[in-house]
Amino acid sequence: MNFITVLCATLSLMCSGVFNWDFDYDNRKEFIQGIKDCMIAYNSILPEFERIPIELVLVQALHESGSQGNSRFAKEGKNFFGIKAIHGEDHIVSLANASVKVRRFTRGCDSVIVYTDLLNESYHYEDFREERLHQYFVDEINIEKLIETLSVYAEDEKYIEKLKNMAYSLRKEGVIVNEH
Repeated sequence: MNFITVLCATLSLMCSGVFNWDFDYDNRKEFIQGIKDCMIAYNSILPEFERIPIELVLVQALHESGSQGNSRFAKEGKNFFGIKAIHGEDHIVSLANASVKVRRFTRGCDSVIVYTDLLNESYHYEDFREERLHQYFVDEINIEKLIETLSVYAEDEKYIEKLKNMAYSLRKEGVIVNEH
C-alpha cells in the first residue's frame, strides 16, 4: 500500500469521524476487505512505529480463520486470530479440546485491535517489535522476517512455515504486494 493511499484513508477516517468498527462478510473478498479496513482505521490512530503491516495481518487472519474467514471461531466469535480468552472473558470452547477457550468479540474490528495490541504490548512479542522497529528505521517492510519472530504465537512447530506459505499464496494471488 503506498503512502498516498494510506494518507487518503487516514484523512478520510479522521475527517469523517465515523468508522463502522464492525463488518459482516459472505465471502473471502469481503472478509479480506473487512480486515484491511479495520487495520487501516486502527493503524491511523497508532504512532507510525507501532503500526502492523496490513500484509502481515492478512496472512495471520487468513491462516487462523481459514482462507475464507469461515472457521467456527471467526463466524461465531469474530475472533480472526485465535486469541485465547483470559479468565472471565466471553469465550468459545474448542470442540477438539475443551480446555481451549478463545475469546468472543462483539465487533469484527475488535479482534484486529486486540491482535495489534497483543503484538505491541505483550512481552512474548519483543522480538517482533525489535524487528519491526528496525524495518521502520531502514524504511523496509519484510513480512518474512516479521513472521520469523512469531513462533510463540502458536503451539504448532510448523507455524512459521505455514505463515510463510500463506504469504507466498497471497502474494501469488495479488492479495498482498510486499515483494520480500
